[in-house]
Amino acid sequence: MGNKSHFFRQSSGLNLLADYKFNNNLIDDANGYNLTGTDITYNNNSAVFNGKTSEARRSDANDIFSFTDGVSDLPFRIELSVKFNAVSNSYQFITTKRDSISSEWQIFYYNNSISIVLWQNNSIFIQKGCSISPSTSQNYNIIIDYDGNGIDGLNISVDGVDGTIQTETGNYTGMNKTQTDLLIGSFDVVNNYKLDGEIDYLKIYK
Repeated sequence: MGNKSHFFRQSSGLNLLADYKFNNNLIDDANGYNLTGTDITYNNNSAVFNGKTSEARRSDANDIFSFTDGVSDLPFRIELSVKFNAVSNSYQFITTKRDSISSEWQIFYYNNSISIVLWQNNSIFIQKGCSISPSTSQNYNIIIDYDGNGIDGLNISVDGVDGTIQTETGNYTGMNKTQTDLLIGSFDVVNNYKLDGEIDYLKIYK
């Protein structure tokens, strides 16, 4: 299992927005932004997602989990630890703020990499990714940092290794507020891109 209380390394004045330890519950220990779960079980204080029907969700009509003020992007940091119970070339969505109409941000596994995407709209986005050797026997500790300044300010690392995969489409100027739900282990757009694995912790700083 990962370190649920490890040192927050970024010194940029961010505050801990949400702290999900998944200690047999979906409680946020930071600010009470608790999740509602469907078909989630627990294993050694990790939330288990079955790849079919499991998800954890929080309605976000007030865009608490948006990283934009509606005009410009805001700095944020996400820390999480995930273990895959099955790996293939298919997508597995870890956490996202996106639905079939509006896209804001998403973290996912696909084709031997873990990536973060920030969406301006459904066709303009920036993406950073980190290659991994997929395994079902280890936890991947992911840290994502963003300073609010486009693709050069976005970084993802997995187990201390910085990602080198980079994609930008169009002229990205920033995310939009979408009022979409915070969704963990699932994806509202395509039903079969669900996480088959375990999340040990998820921390969001803003």
